[in-house]
Amino acid sequence: MRGLTQAVEGFFSGFGLPVYGENAVPVGAALPYLTVQAVEPVWDAAVPFHARIWFRSLSDAPGMAVADAIGAAIGPGGAYVPFEGGCAWIYKGRVFAQRMPMERDPGLRCIVLSLVMQAIGE
Repeated sequence: MRGLTQAVEGFFSGFGLPVYGENAVPVGAALPYLTVQAVEPVWDAAVPFHARIWFRSLSDAPGMAVADAIGAAIGPGGAYVPFEGGCAWIYKGRVFAQRMPMERDPGLRCIVLSLVMQAIGE
């Protein structure tokens, strides 16, 4: 499905942070930013995936504010994400947002967003 990954990353870029593929964060990228796991579901399946909000703070509040904005945009019915040749629906997972502790660097924070995607495309 051409363009699915770019469309999903485009959706997440609407929250004021740079967005990178999970394994494509540039060396030296400045915090805060979002990473998104790339998945490509078959047309009749819903697949889990995740996004992570990375930031530096002594509080989870900045990351949770971004998580709240993303959650509001997804809403209870999911978010429609069009791409060339199809569309995807993004839904919240059963545990939408959870904090991931960084024991070696307590100032580095990460909020993991559990999501589900269903895509229809060529």
